[in-house]
Amino acid sequence: MKSAKREKAEKEKKPREKKQISELTKRRTVKAADGILAAFILILSLHSLATSFFVIEDSLEMNNPYPQVALIFVLLGISQLIKIPLHSVRNRKRLFFHLFFVIAFFALATFIFFDRYSVKSLQWAGAGFCLYLIGNRILFTLERRRARDIVFTVLYCLLMLFFFFLFLDAPAEVDGEMFARIILLAMIIFKAFVAILVMSFSEIQMGVLLKIIRKTCTAEILAGLMLLIATFSYVFYVLEPGMETYGDGLWYSFAVVTTIGFGDHAATMGVTRTLSVILGIYGIIVVALITSIIVNFYTEVKDHNEEEEEQ
Repeated sequence: MKSAKREKAEKEKKPREKKQISELTKRRTVKAADGILAAFILILSLHSLATSFFVIEDSLEMNNPYPQVALIFVLLGISQLIKIPLHSVRNRKRLFFHLFFVIAFFALATFIFFDRYSVKSLQWAGAGFCLYLIGNRILFTLERRRARDIVFTVLYCLLMLFFFFLFLDAPAEVDGEMFARIILLAMIIFKAFVAILVMSFSEIQMGVLLKIIRKTCTAEILAGLMLLIATFSYVFYVLEPGMETYGDGLWYSFAVVTTIGFGDHAATMGVTRTLSVILGIYGIIVVALITSIIVNFYTEVKDHNEEEEEQ
């Protein structure tokens, strides 16, 4: 009895172990948060870019995009901040990289907001963003250590250096301000779009996907569908009076294959209606096959992950 009481007392004295979040859960949470921030950055950048085209030389006060650009850089800084816990122990280079650009992006946001009518703020923001893209790409290449990435990385860095010096040499005029703003926003839009794609497809194992494509002959099926669409689109363009360009024929074929049916174009002749039926049936078959391929893909990925966990 005494030993049982002693063991119970020792268990009560021991501090309760804290539940630790797994690395996989932490990584997925950071990716989800980064994707949400990228979506906000994309929306703000597109809105600010659209606003830029309506700003006239003497009416900068009416549509001032500088607070939006400052907010975009605040969100960029937050996106770097939430990535720090992932690299605090494993990768010190990434840790210092994210810490540096957290400070840099917040500083640039402050500079843009308080110096909102000066092209200098956009020049420094664009140059800083170019440096961020260069550093991110170099770190990515060093981490992967693949020879095939080196050539692309060199070309990518040279292009970013070109934009870097282009920002610094932008003329201090309304035209220069417009140029710097549009180029900067276009680069941010591209980066945000890539971040959303990375979040969407990061968990997909391309090796397993290619294996399934080889097994199910998906490439041949899609190639046949593309050739059929290209051929039938030309027939629609030639025969249908309502389709004035080849692009109208492609648009109509896309609507038929996907069974969307926008209604802006329609087949009126017997030949084109017959071809539309054939194209629609073939599209339904291909969509069914691709759906089955996706199901098989996720099943195989699940089995593959379970085998790795067991090992």
